[in-house]
Amino acid sequence: MKKIVLAIGLTMSALCVEAQDGVPQIQTPEWSLDVAGKVDWMKQAETGTIVTYGSKKALGTANQLVGIDPATRKIVWTYDLPKSTALIEMKPEDVQFVPNSPYMVVSRPIGINSEAIEVVDYLTGENVYKSEGIKIDNQTPLSKLGAMLLEYRKDKMGYVGLLDLAQKKELWNVQLGKRSYSLKSLMKASMSSPTAVNPNPMLDKNNNLLFPDEQFLYSIDTKTGATLWKIENGDKIGKLEVSENGDVVYYGGGKKINAVNLSDGKDIWKDPFKVPGKFKYFIPMKGNTLLVVTEAGVTRIDEAAGKSVWKKPNYVDLPLQEIRFVKQGMLILSSSPDRSQFDLIDYNGKDLWRRPYKADKAVIDFQLTTKGILYTNAEESDVINLESGDNDVWKKRIKVRRRPVVGLDNTNNRMLLYTNEKLYAIDLNDVSYKLLAEDINFRGDNEDVQNIETRAEGYVLSSNQNIWKVDFDGKPVYNHFYREAGTAKRALGLLGSVASVAGMTYLLGAGGVNALTGFGSAAMGNSEAAVRDFNKADNQITGAIAADAAAGAFSNMASKRYKATISTKDVFCTLTAIEVDGSPKRSGMVKVNKDSGVELGKIILKDLTPIYIQDDVDGVMYVIVDDNNFYCYKL
Repeated sequence: MKKIVLAIGLTMSALCVEAQDGVPQIQTPEWSLDVAGKVDWMKQAETGTIVTYGSKKALGTANQLVGIDPATRKIVWTYDLPKSTALIEMKPEDVQFVPNSPYMVVSRPIGINSEAIEVVDYLTGENVYKSEGIKIDNQTPLSKLGAMLLEYRKDKMGYVGLLDLAQKKELWNVQLGKRSYSLKSLMKASMSSPTAVNPNPMLDKNNNLLFPDEQFLYSIDTKTGATLWKIENGDKIGKLEVSENGDVVYYGGGKKINAVNLSDGKDIWKDPFKVPGKFKYFIPMKGNTLLVVTEAGVTRIDEAAGKSVWKKPNYVDLPLQEIRFVKQGMLILSSSPDRSQFDLIDYNGKDLWRRPYKADKAVIDFQLTTKGILYTNAEESDVINLESGDNDVWKKRIKVRRRPVVGLDNTNNRMLLYTNEKLYAIDLNDVSYKLLAEDINFRGDNEDVQNIETRAEGYVLSSNQNIWKVDFDGKPVYNHFYREAGTAKRALGLLGSVASVAGMTYLLGAGGVNALTGFGSAAMGNSEAAVRDFNKADNQITGAIAADAAAGAFSNMASKRYKATISTKDVFCTLTAIEVDGSPKRSGMVKVNKDSGVELGKIILKDLTPIYIQDDVDGVMYVIVDDNNFYCYKL
């Protein structure tokens, strides 16, 4: 039994207790800082930079944001907010890091539908833009232009503007139209289709901006802000696509699509093309054709003529969610909240099965195997024969209860399925399966398996307060339960991912994420994959973002952290109540080696509701105790 000894006279409010060579050791944090104020919350950017928010020590003084660079272990900047914010508590969501950039947008409410907006470089603390009376809806960094695209509202009008980051000013803005704040309009927006794919702005081949806004499409000169042309569509415009040479822009909205010249915005086709159901997006195909994806099905058209190359569209019975390209053609998953359907069609739009395969519950996850489609929903896991569309591969399906969780073992080419305290292993080569382990009983309120991780010698199943390991044959290696200790103010940091059912359902409902990437698979022998990426419009924006960022501090820091994620993390951490030498239990973090199950150490915290970030990339935990003491512990 370990005996933990407390150092007499230790003034640290947090300490790390760790065993080394069997001898208990008491360690101080790796490093610490005094933030010189009261910290209410903190967030972490993709570079690893920590931003804290809180008030200064003096009553009534301005609140502040503080930037901490873990690499140098220093406070690199302090950003004082206006004194008026002393009476207004900012929330973590009021500070948003702009993806793929070193900037954050700080929003301070100054009215019911109005905010004071500041764009700040979170690496230096430098203010690059400030405006009051607006509400930002979206921001897109354009590093190629040294700018940031801002979409915002002001005085009930919508605008798009270009912020020059070097000059620290808005170069131009274009008024888009009225924006409603009525309860009816807000409810309408919140009830929009869950399968909709939101349109994104794109840069054309001339670095001008193609900007879809509601039922309008603008072409805007990025140097002057002049509107080169403007198109009005009867319905809200969705995703854009451009021709391979960049001279033609394809757009859709509602139940029709159209094509216009990039140079003047004039129609290419004689008439708009009517599509089956509400338009979602295009997929470029061979032979200068486009696959048009809608909520009700798909059709294929000739890019130049705007005419169908199929005799008729192929309809689906439920809202279309996802498309995957296989050797035989296109596999389509359509789903509603309570049921799903698979259809397989060839590249001429003809059904390859006698009838669609219908599942009585919504599909949570599916994998393509050499034997067919392995799918899981809240009722069953089964295999669909890809040739016939029948479920005749397995003699007996796996019955699913409660909340299923799926994991992949790429080394052994297995899919892991957890349900109802049982773990199944499904061989993805021949889709045979076996019950690997059972009686996996996670203790605690609302505790059940949330994540399955493949390790070198078995599988680790974990939740917030439980961790189990079984070997590849299902033999138990260890299991631990740690009782929850209060409610921690866990910060929004770069945390380990949890493969929960809710997460997978969200991905399926987000507009067919798998359909938007990697068309075709060499393993499936797909000979008619798309000739270029579907997301060409988005890739042009991405290219502009990344074009000249490689030499910047942001890119270097982000790249280091990206590379760090390649290595496997070996430690499971959980917040629990810890007793030290008979003293009252205190909140703390327990560290467990995932492979051996051995407790590596305990971080004892003074605060019963600590503010902390668990950074799984750098393998550290940042903690705020006594209001303003910032500690870093190695995990």
